[in-house]
Order: sequence, then C-alpha cells, then structure tokens
Amino acid sequence: MAPRQRPPDDPRRALRHRALRRRVLRHRASATARSATAPQPLTAQSMCAPTVPRTTVCTRKSRISDVVYNASNNEYVRTKMITKGTIVLIDATPFRNWHEQFYGQSLAKKGGELAAVSARRQKVLDTRSKGHKVESRLADLMAGGRVLARISARPGQSGRADGYVLEGPELEFYKKKIDVKKSKK
Repeated sequence: MAPRQRPPDDPRRALRHRALRRRVLRHRASATARSATAPQPLTAQSMCAPTVPRTTVCTRKSRISDVVYNASNNEYVRTKMITKGTIVLIDATPFRNWHEQFYGQSLAKKGGELAAVSARRQKVLDTRSKGHKVESRLADLMAGGRVLARISARPGQSGRADGYVLEGPELEFYKKKIDVKKSKK
C-alpha cells in the first residue's frame, strides 16, 4: 500500500485556518482584558460562587445533625443521604463562639454575659461591631443551637462535606420549603 499523499494546498483551507486563528486570538485578548480590569483572588468563597452575598466569612468544623431538604428527591431526606445542594441542620456552637469572640456580642438565648476585656480589646471589638448586625432569623436559629446550611460540594466517602450557612433571602426560601413539607405531614 502506498503512503498517503497530502492533498495539494487548498486556498479555502488556508482561509478557514486563518479565521480560526483570529477567533482564538480574539478570545484570548478578551479573556486577558477581563482579567486585567477586575482581578479577583481565588478563594473558596469565589470558587463556590454562592447566589447570596455572605455577611462574614468564618470557616469552622461542625457536626451535621439532620438532613431537612433535598430538591431532587424526598427519598434522600428520609434516608438521610447527603448530596450536593442538600439543606442540612448543623450545630451552631462553633459559629456562635466565633461570633462572640470576634464581635464581642452574645447570641445566646438569654443575653449571656461575656467576660470582661481590657480597654484596648474593647475598642477593637467596638470598631468591628460598629456596622455589624446579625439577621434576626439567623440569630434565632443560632440561639436555638442549630443552623441551616447548604452543602456546596459533592461530599466524599471520608465523612467530610463542605457547605455554607444559609442567610438572607436564601434562608427565607428554604425555611418556607421546609415549613410546607412539615405542614403536609
């Protein structure tokens, strides 16, 4: 069998190649222009890209108490299966402790008193908590000891799941969904 011969140069092929090359270069130029105008550091928050802006970023390990809602299948709630996008109840203690230590404000049920701090520390706490306000629904959940969270990544077999605490309109939306499910029972 004879070796395959390359066909003679086709002018249409050369035009297609040039057009494709221009398209690729144009795409690269627009990508660099986008990155040059708005550089954003890659963080866990920007990679997950939640739909609701978070008030504070606090990463803590917490125990999952219960699976309360899954949009894809009610069977997952009954069998307590955790998938990406599942709404779970988690222990609020690590977040409440961090909030009390960072802002100097108690989120306990009955206005728990905080330990006395130095004047310098009190000044730092006052500047931090100047414009900070915890949403009332989230504060009620924190006082109850359990918070709603959404699993943001696919959980593995190691017993670890990443997610974020629900707040704002997202918390409102899922609270309504959960209440509707409870009222049907």
